[in-house]
Amino acid sequence: MPKPWNGTDDISQRILFAQRKGYFKSPMPESKGGDFWSNDYLGVLHDKELQQNLVDSFLGSKLPLGSSGSRLVSGNLDLYSELESSLAEWTKAEAALWMPSAYTANLLLLQTLPQRNDLVLFDAEIHASLRDGLQLSPAKHQKFPHQDWDSLEQALKKHKDQGVYVLLESVYSMSGDQAKAKILGELQQKYGFRLLVDEVHAGGLLGPNGSGWFNQYASDVEVFARVFGFGKAFGSSGGAIVGNLELINLLKGTGRGYIYTTAPSPFSAHQVLKLLEKPEILENKRTALERLCIQADHFLPASESPWLRFLRCTEANAPSNLALKWFGPPTVPSEKCGYRIILHAHNSVEECEELKKWIWDAHPQYL
Repeated sequence: MPKPWNGTDDISQRILFAQRKGYFKSPMPESKGGDFWSNDYLGVLHDKELQQNLVDSFLGSKLPLGSSGSRLVSGNLDLYSELESSLAEWTKAEAALWMPSAYTANLLLLQTLPQRNDLVLFDAEIHASLRDGLQLSPAKHQKFPHQDWDSLEQALKKHKDQGVYVLLESVYSMSGDQAKAKILGELQQKYGFRLLVDEVHAGGLLGPNGSGWFNQYASDVEVFARVFGFGKAFGSSGGAIVGNLELINLLKGTGRGYIYTTAPSPFSAHQVLKLLEKPEILENKRTALERLCIQADHFLPASESPWLRFLRCTEANAPSNLALKWFGPPTVPSEKCGYRIILHAHNSVEECEELKKWIWDAHPQYL
């Protein structure tokens, strides 16, 4: 008989602790109600005709359903290289690297790029994937308060003789806050740091052809590397890192998260490539979303990113015909709990009226 476990790491106690703190999360049930919680911003997944066309074109391509191995062994396809070329052109970067998700892309970038003598200064509200990437990095890291540019400058002054990266998101998915390109550009002129930007919630929405926050403000700031995710506005999955050719070669040649992972889904790559080849599809959907956001200004809190709104409030029962999600710790601090309201190109006027009525009944302080 094996010896009994003598450790102090009791799993049941950890579960109870997480439950008491409200940290224990379970998958949400599938909802049939009006969608105000998904990341399908442009309604790609709700467009049945578009979905069928993408499936038909994939089946006609004779591509495999799976990958069978890493890209350095049996899992590489010409499709991935073709997509990376299109992503680089779309984002106006020298090169791109396609990954299974934005989460794995963030891990890869931060594990591989900053080195032991470097310092990463990061916004306090960056995504969990970026925090996890920092834990894998040999570089030291230090946070600054969310969007507190004076605090960032003080840290830059203190470490002006060190190799410094600044890490942030272009659009923060809870608050809708956007990074301030002009301020960052001015700080770059003074201190010369490399800027790393997570564009996951901006890709497909901001900039020319939805090519992101940086391309909207390219005259104001320099960005060394950007990470995009395609499970949001593109209604697919997968992620990409874009930057100069030297960076992408470094990630391909030495990045453990690239070398040792199974290649991404061929269907996801096919879907993203087809949407990039026909930019008018997403442009029409962006126009529809913009119209809806203007209507929603009459009953939802303002936001720098109008498709993302946040009702800071206690939890209330939402009607069954609306899909809504209340967020608490650890996703947001206890003083910032509430409902994230996501607007989509596919939301109807009737759904918005139902949402307005629910807010009126449950949280009239917002109307």
